[in-house]
Amino acid sequence: LMVYSIIVGEMTVSTTGERLAWLVVGLLTLGVMVFSGKHFFVGAWQSFKNHSANMDTLIALGTGTAWVYSMVVVFVPYAIPEMARHVYFEATAMIIGLIDLGLALELKARGRTSEAIKRLIGLQAKTARVIRDNKELDVA
Repeated sequence: LMVYSIIVGEMTVSTTGERLAWLVVGLLTLGVMVFSGKHFFVGAWQSFKNHSANMDTLIALGTGTAWVYSMVVVFVPYAIPEMARHVYFEATAMIIGLIDLGLALELKARGRTSEAIKRLIGLQAKTARVIRDNKELDVA
C-alpha cells in the first residue's frame, strides 16, 4: 500500500471499482488488526475498564479510528467531501506491524541481556580472601 501511494499518488475513493478494491484491502487490514493487533485492543479494553490509559489505548484508538474512517469512506463516499475521501488502511497495518516488530526485537534483546547477566554471575568468585588479625582467610 505504501508503494502504491508513492507510485499512483492519491489513495482516494471515487469510482465503484475503487470502492470494491478498497473494500478488499479493508478486509485484509481487518485481518491484520484481528490477528496481529488483537493484544492492543484487549489491553486497551482492560485499561478502559480500569479508567486508565496506556500505550495499548493509543494504538487501538489510532488504528481503529483510521480503519473505521476508511471503511466509512468505502461504504458511503458521498457522505464525505471529495477532498477528504482518503483511505488510511496502510497506516493501520504499518502501525501495528512496526510496533509488533519493535516488541519482537525488544523480547529478543531482553533474552540476550538475561543470558549475559547469567554469564556474568557465573564469573563471580566462589570465595573471597579476607585479612583478619593479619591472617588471610578464605571465606565462601
